[in-house]
Amino acid sequence: MHCVAGIPTFLGQVGVRTHLSKLVGQDEVGKVFSFLASFDAVVPVLGEILITSLFNWSIGFFPGLPYLVAAGITFISAGLIAYVTKIHQEGVMYEDMPKEDAVPAPIND
Repeated sequence: MHCVAGIPTFLGQVGVRTHLSKLVGQDEVGKVFSFLASFDAVVPVLGEILITSLFNWSIGFFPGLPYLVAAGITFISAGLIAYVTKIHQEGVMYEDMPKEDAVPAPIND
């Protein structure tokens, strides 16, 4: 059940990365995506350490504090995404790929 419920969790990352690829220049996309990949690798480890420390600190007076902190971080992230989407909604236009790039690469036999 966890796998089925967790399927949509990656869709937010796909949307953010797609939007970022339209906001930065073609020569900067690789740098931005490599930063995001590094960030995706480090944040779960640091987040677990910080949330566990916060829970151990607050267990005596408010054991639900880590959940409120996580909700606050999520709320801030969603607000920033909504702000960036609203600001750049008119300025980012979809561009079709050039025809020579749209042809699939040949398969070597």
